[in-house]
Amino acid sequence: MLSTNLREQSSLMARFLHLLDCLLVMGYLWLLVNWYHVPWSPYYTRLEIITFFLCLASFQSFQLYRSWRGWKFYIEFFFILKAWGAVIGILLFYFFIFKISHAYSRVVFMIWSTSTPFLLFFVHVIARKVLSRIRSNGKNVRRAVVAGAG
Repeated sequence: MLSTNLREQSSLMARFLHLLDCLLVMGYLWLLVNWYHVPWSPYYTRLEIITFFLCLASFQSFQLYRSWRGWKFYIEFFFILKAWGAVIGILLFYFFIFKISHAYSRVVFMIWSTSTPFLLFFVHVIARKVLSRIRSNGKNVRRAVVAGAG
């Protein structure tokens, strides 16, 4: 039976949010490429795959999925910016080393790289609000029995 205690399910929720964030980054790139009518090429497929794995590593190493309960929102946004900055920095290095920046739309890349942290932060705020609502409904209550007190 699945437990309703949030603490027991926190690892599962963190993995789900981690995967959701990585897929959201990829889906947003795909959406922008199609929105601006940029022809899809194998370069974009490669970029999506590389970005997925970079996000998996970077988001975990910058601890985006720790408990943010009691922390200010702007601190979480700062961590998202640092993690995303690492991803973009590595991608720019990749473009430079392999001299493939010509294969990508600069407009799409600029919009994607500057607006993605806001999108990720929005999703994290929604997740925090949902978890707060669940907690307020008593789903994260601990129960204890005191025996022999008397």
